[in-house]
Amino acid sequence: MIKRVIFSTILVLSNLSMSMNQVKAIVGDQIITTLEIDNKKKEKPKLNDKEALQEIINEKMYLDYAKKNKIFASDALVLENINIAASQNNIAFKTFLESNEFKNSRRDIIEKITIKLVQQEILNKSKFDLNDDEIFTYMKSQNIEKKIAKQIKFLQIAKSISEVDASIESKQSDIYALFHKIKQKSTNNHNYFSSIATTISDDKSFTVLYDSKWIDLNDLPSTLAIKVGNLKIGEISEPFYFQNALRIVLVLDRRDFDKSYDLTKYKLTLEKQQSFLQNWLKKTQSENYIEIR
Repeated sequence: MIKRVIFSTILVLSNLSMSMNQVKAIVGDQIITTLEIDNKKKEKPKLNDKEALQEIINEKMYLDYAKKNKIFASDALVLENINIAASQNNIAFKTFLESNEFKNSRRDIIEKITIKLVQQEILNKSKFDLNDDEIFTYMKSQNIEKKIAKQIKFLQIAKSISEVDASIESKQSDIYALFHKIKQKSTNNHNYFSSIATTISDDKSFTVLYDSKWIDLNDLPSTLAIKVGNLKIGEISEPFYFQNALRIVLVLDRRDFDKSYDLTKYKLTLEKQQSFLQNWLKKTQSENYIEIR
């Protein structure tokens, strides 16, 4: 009698579980359940049931394409993204690998990387162009104002020194003497400054002449922005202390740059890419068996 009660209870619970996790769609030979839809809504709370279902169908289309075309995420790419996920959760990389959160999300991480790879391949095969006429016409129609940014190219040499170093005065004196010699020899000789920077600088950023890039002054830490912002093109700063190092900087070039063009181009490119991917999904879904219940 007791066995019958237990069996009946298990059967009722099993039926209840099945009824709560109903099949909501069939995509090819795969099913989508209410549980998957609920999980998607937890991941993206702004989605309703219909939108969550559509997003899952889209993901299955991309993953099916990846399987057919042998597109997969490399181990290096997976580890890189896991490292990012660990940083976002403020967890050490090794600790994150051993956590239940990673074990539960590993498959999701791999699938998300794979989907991005598929999207990139699809977009690479597309042939849409974005010309200047489209960009300027859009800017004019939207009354987009100029966004002028002060930009600079510079090189630096940094020598580490601690504020609590017992011999800080003598160490400072040695670095000042070194910087003075470099400054004398670097006048009108940017290649020399760069060669010394790449060799002796303890901070390797902004040391390579041929790799110098335009930087917004507003994107630099305020101390550094003030130092380089007050220098003329070709001028080398006096030594200054910043982030546990004495530094000198050489300004290579400076300009006032209108960023509105680049921002508009980026926005329109994203819109075209999204439109292209949506059309690809519609076409692909029309060619596959999809049953929504």
